[in-house]
Amino acid sequence: MYHCHIHFCLSGDACNVFEIAKEISPFEHFIHDFLEEDKPEAEAVAKTDVILLHLHGEDCVETLRRFADGKRPEAEMILLADKEQIPSLEEYMHQVEDIWVMPMSDAEARFRFLRWQKNYKKNKDYWQTNQFFESTINSTPSLVWFKDKNGIHEKVNDSFCKTVNKTKKQVEGRGHAYIWDVEHDDPACIESERVVMEKRQTCVSEETVKSGEGTRLLTTYKSPLFDLDGSVMGTIGVAIDITQERSYEQEIMRKNQILEMIFTSMDCGILCHSLDGSQIISVNRAALEILGYRSQKELEDDGFDMVAESVMDEDKPILRECITELKKTGDSVSVEYRVQHKILSSLCMSPPIRIGIPIPVFKSKKQTSL
Repeated sequence: MYHCHIHFCLSGDACNVFEIAKEISPFEHFIHDFLEEDKPEAEAVAKTDVILLHLHGEDCVETLRRFADGKRPEAEMILLADKEQIPSLEEYMHQVEDIWVMPMSDAEARFRFLRWQKNYKKNKDYWQTNQFFESTINSTPSLVWFKDKNGIHEKVNDSFCKTVNKTKKQVEGRGHAYIWDVEHDDPACIESERVVMEKRQTCVSEETVKSGEGTRLLTTYKSPLFDLDGSVMGTIGVAIDITQERSYEQEIMRKNQILEMIFTSMDCGILCHSLDGSQIISVNRAALEILGYRSQKELEDDGFDMVAESVMDEDKPILRECITELKKTGDSVSVEYRVQHKILSSLCMSPPIRIGIPIPVFKSKKQTSL
């Protein structure tokens, strides 16, 4: 995906290595650009990505110093030097990528330059992969962390740091207790990681974590990390903070329970069914009494289809038509109809009723008030 334009600086006595470097084709997505000067300007050196420096003469150490001081920190410098010159260059070895001993045959020059190309591409591939990795873990709202087998955090993402209110520098290299501002490591967390490393597979669980800002509820996905020899060296964890969602869920359940109590205790008959009328969602006791049934099951077994079977046959079309007129939230309509109670074997006239879609309501349901 990436494109890399490499600026070379070829400096020193002209040699076969320079010619071979210029004739070898760059890899795909790479471009080579060469600057050949014996004493290039400091500005040119500062823009160079790779320096091939052929040392010569008594001032080779001074020449090396000038290039070492002038190049960018990330630029690579390869020395072409005689074997006898190498001991005098030790002071600047830490700034040198490689030393190619001269003289060098054309075959060796091609081998060394191709090997350099592969290593240079490998470094750029690593840079791209690392960018993919960092962008992925830091763009998700989920918490992501990597631990060694002793529970020490080796790496975390931005969301993790935001949750614990600490920087990556503070978190990485530390254990659970310090990071979450508690006195002791969480036994449940330790146990879940032990299971993951023992089973060598991903495990999903809900964990309650105590932090300095209170208790957090997390849905965690933990997987093993493997060492070079195949042994487990640690774990990776991904956690979704569901504290707020669980609080909302509990509040909705509480309100539903209150609504259910109100629904079942009302004197007004209420029946809620699916939009196509084939399924009863809920019905209260008052509605069952009006329609002449003892239970919802009895109502369903009697052949409920938008309207109860106990409704007089001649009134069913009118009632069904009124119900199908309800299209949106807040719609309502009044209608009278008759009900035949099987239990009493008598004909009952339902009082005028208003049926409608209450506010709020799911679009897949209709509620009828009897």
